[in-house]
Amino acid sequence: MEEATIPQFGNKLVHEAKLKELLRNLNSTDFQLCSDASKEFVKLLKSDSGLEFLSLYIQNSSKCMELEQAWETRKSKTGLYVVLNLISGFFNQYYGKNRVDKDPKVAVIVNALDKFAKLIVEKRMNDLYKELNSKEAKRQRAALSLLASIARRSSWMAWEVA
Repeated sequence: MEEATIPQFGNKLVHEAKLKELLRNLNSTDFQLCSDASKEFVKLLKSDSGLEFLSLYIQNSSKCMELEQAWETRKSKTGLYVVLNLISGFFNQYYGKNRVDKDPKVAVIVNALDKFAKLIVEKRMNDLYKELNSKEAKRQRAALSLLASIARRSSWMAWEVA
């Protein structure tokens, strides 16, 4: 029985270290570091460990401050689309949008992501409009993907996005 808890503890430490590294790189001023961190984070969210990473992130930052900081850093530079794709990945993660699951861990995740989505709708729509009006397809796609993932969260969110 003790053997089963040791790997879980080890996994948690590995996940925490990986999460810290990704968040540090995501908020880097170097575009390539930010881009690589975003892509890797999305892969982790889609993996079998997706719930653990999402849960660990929400436990450590229920207001998604690192994502907010990355948005702020990238909006004045190139590459906001990278952050938008990552945030869309958070919202599209199965456990991030699952309102049926009665697991308290999942409910905490859903509530935190709903609050973050509401913040985006209330305070960041101008940034999204700029991305939509861009001539670059990847910027437009990222903004549309994020708006669609927000709209799928609830009817209220869909109404606000529309």
